[in-house]
Amino acid sequence: MQRIPILFFFFLIATTLLLHSCANIVSPTGGPKDITPPRVLSCEPPFLSKYFKGNSCRIDFNEFITLKNPATEVYISPPLKTPLDTRLRGKSLIVKFDNVLDSNTTYSITFGNAITDLTEGNILKGFNYVFSTGSHVDSLSLQGSLVNAFDLKPQKDIFVELYMNNNDTLPFDSLPLKVAPLLHHKNR
Repeated sequence: MQRIPILFFFFLIATTLLLHSCANIVSPTGGPKDITPPRVLSCEPPFLSKYFKGNSCRIDFNEFITLKNPATEVYISPPLKTPLDTRLRGKSLIVKFDNVLDSNTTYSITFGNAITDLTEGNILKGFNYVFSTGSHVDSLSLQGSLVNAFDLKPQKDIFVELYMNNNDTLPFDSLPLKVAPLLHHKNR
C-alpha cells in the first residue's frame, strides 16, 4: 500500500515540473517599431480633379491619424476668408470650405507637418492636396531661391507670398499690405 502513494507523489512532482517548464510567461513584444508615416489611399474628389463644385473633400489614409496644429500647419492657397474646417472621421480627414470657391481657380491645401499617425506620431511631411474649379489645373509653381538680404545665405521655413499689383491702397513696394496674398507657400 505504501508504493501507490509514493508513485503518485513522484508522478505529481514530474507533472508539476513538466508543466512549469512548458509555459514561459513573458509580455508580448508588439513587433518592430512603426517608423513609416501614414499613406494616402484615396481622395474624394480625386487628387488634381477638375470642375470641383462641392464644399468639402475627403482624404482616406491607411491608418488612424491625428492632426497637429492645424491652425498653423494647414493652409489653402489662394487663401479663403475663413479658415478651413478640418475633422477626423475614422481613417479619413474631412476638409470643409465655409466660403464659396472662386471659379476657374486651382486650389492647393498644404498640410505641412500636421498629419501624423495615431500610435507613433510619424509625420507625413509636405502633403499637398490640389484640385481645380475650372477646366485645367495650374502648375502653381514659381521658381527661385530665397536668401537672407544681409548675408545671402539660403533660408528655410519662411513663407513666400504672392500679391496682385492692384489690390492695396499703398504703393506696391510698401508693406504691410492690407489684403490677403493671392498665393503663399512655406519654403522648407
